[in-house]
Amino acid sequence: MAANDKKKKIGQQGIMAVLVLIAAAAIVIFLVGGQNRLKDVEVFCVNGEISAAQRDEIIRSSTLKMGAQIEAIADIENDVRNGVNATGFARFEKIERISNGAFRLTVSIREPLCVVQAGGYYVLIDEDAMVIEVISHLPRESYVCVTGADISNYSKGKTLVLRKEKQLEDIIRIASAIRRLGYESTYSEFNVKDLKSIYLVTTTNQMVEIFDGKNIEQTLQMVNEIISSGRTNGKIIVSGDYAVYDADQ
Repeated sequence: MAANDKKKKIGQQGIMAVLVLIAAAAIVIFLVGGQNRLKDVEVFCVNGEISAAQRDEIIRSSTLKMGAQIEAIADIENDVRNGVNATGFARFEKIERISNGAFRLTVSIREPLCVVQAGGYYVLIDEDAMVIEVISHLPRESYVCVTGADISNYSKGKTLVLRKEKQLEDIIRIASAIRRLGYESTYSEFNVKDLKSIYLVTTTNQMVEIFDGKNIEQTLQMVNEIISSGRTNGKIIVSGDYAVYDADQ
């Protein structure tokens, strides 16, 4: 009888030991799982300040969810990149884990380059041809307005798509040169409908016709010399290294 009681006692102790191990394992899993859930996302902007609303939109668009199980960066980076870029105004730079439950998103704010006319809308793009915003009126800022573009897609947060690839190259090339040289207030429009002859319109409604704009910065500087000399009407025709002013146009 005593032997049976002893065996029974040993059996109960074994069961208790197993239960203790199971409970300990459950606690460890709970603690580790809790540490591996997302609790915070920091947003750092490399080229300026962002508002609280912009921060919230970046986090919301990034697909990162508070309380969700944290995955390896390599597994989520592409989705996060696409989400951040989809805001239109923010460019994804990188994502890094800064603690057990926190990520840091590094972004930059896209700088508008020009506005492209698309039917009854105006599409604001940056130097990567990323669509920052689509609006129904010309913005008040002095962005040169591009006309004559054959657009097939202008969704916010996506790259502007034109049916003629050369048109997009010219838009970015010429608009970038205008900005680099500080001529944004000189030009109100440039038209890319004819790839062999691109024309610009100054804010004084002077026509500038470019037949060869391979060295666009030199071209714009030649035109600026003519404008600076007081010739702000008529027409300027540029081809290669020559610029001709026609006052009768």
